[in-house]
Amino acid sequence: MEISQKAVIGKDDFLFLGGADSNDLIAHISGDVKITAAALKVLRHNAAILNQLTCSKLLLVVPEAHVVYQDLLPDEIKVSEDRPVMQALPVLGAAAVYPLQKLRNLRAKGVCVYSGNDSHWTETAAFETYISLRSRLNRTGKFKYFYEPLASREAGDLRSGSPRQVIEKEMAQRKNYTSGVQNIFSNGMLNHGSASVIVNPRGTGRCLAFGTSFSTRLVPAYGCDFRETIFCYGTAIDPALVDLVKPDAVIVEMPERFIHYPTAAARGGTFVSALMASQTPGYKGILHDLTQKVSQNTESFIKAQRLLCRPAAALADLGLFNEAEYRSVEAEKIQAVLGIIARGVEMMPLRMLASGQFRRNVILYSIFGMIDRGEISLEDRAIIPDTEMGGLALVRLLIRGGKGEEALQVLAHTKEAWGTSPETEYYDDYLGKLVTAAA
Repeated sequence: MEISQKAVIGKDDFLFLGGADSNDLIAHISGDVKITAAALKVLRHNAAILNQLTCSKLLLVVPEAHVVYQDLLPDEIKVSEDRPVMQALPVLGAAAVYPLQKLRNLRAKGVCVYSGNDSHWTETAAFETYISLRSRLNRTGKFKYFYEPLASREAGDLRSGSPRQVIEKEMAQRKNYTSGVQNIFSNGMLNHGSASVIVNPRGTGRCLAFGTSFSTRLVPAYGCDFRETIFCYGTAIDPALVDLVKPDAVIVEMPERFIHYPTAAARGGTFVSALMASQTPGYKGILHDLTQKVSQNTESFIKAQRLLCRPAAALADLGLFNEAEYRSVEAEKIQAVLGIIARGVEMMPLRMLASGQFRRNVILYSIFGMIDRGEISLEDRAIIPDTEMGGLALVRLLIRGGKGEEALQVLAHTKEAWGTSPETEYYDDYLGKLVTAAA
């Protein structure tokens, strides 16, 4: 069987994520690279927004295979007790859970937590973890689950040289397990921009869940517990979506590997990300769209997704987007995105920016280039979130638009909220000279 380039071979032929496309996980797990102050600021910001919610909430940080099966790591890789997640947990607040001991206990009982073939935990481990955490969502009664969690049901991404094959297997994971729980909507995207809705007539309450590909193993359990489950890809809540859906419970899942570059909670980012991702070449459109009675809140979410997730040629009638109905999903931001799409601007960097992506230089400098070439301008500022990358992009936009005084104000806020950087130091000097010359 082929071994992926992103795999590291451990003892007993057990594979760990750690090669190409691994987000420098090994360096962080081993403590060779520390979490940055900027990342901790984002985590603190996200935790404050989550913990302010009045409904039940849970932030589930999934331990990596490296810490559950560290005895099978190559001898040269050691797990640090001072790795990023341990530094982050104190700032994540009361809603956060890092169920390392739970997973170790499951392994000790003979449960396959990670198979050694896949970079994600198994369906069985995910299900058992959710069962153990339900009480934190004030859900203590028994519930009927309509599927048998299987450790063998996985894509095996560490033993596949074909990304396409892995994607196809991951999409297959989203099919219904039984008729008891029905996936009534899916916008047909795999990761960024992905959204789906599950209905279970026997369940109770409405769950709004955010998460990554690890949640592929969790969402079926949510669906068996709640009457309505809305899942969106992302590792931070979208406050606009909370306002729209009005959930009884909010769950955020993020794997340990994402702790050191967290996405900042950005209002309306979920819908903007879906709209932009739908313009990706090869997007085929809505995967599931079945008619079934749901609450008005969930139907509003589905209606917005139906409007947004389609090819550019079919977006013309979004000029009639009902801002009164969807004001909580940032209609102004959506209208700005439509203008950008109409101009044929590259979507990927803007999608990463607008969805609150943690600072990445390749994205930031791509945005700077777009600003300098006039591909985005001040009329597009509604898409820019209050993040480090967003603040730096807005400063550059304001300078290009001749608004030096406002740029100074944005720069001061960006430094206070997210810290200093080479870019803030450059703009401090540049704007100081600019304002002095203007005076």
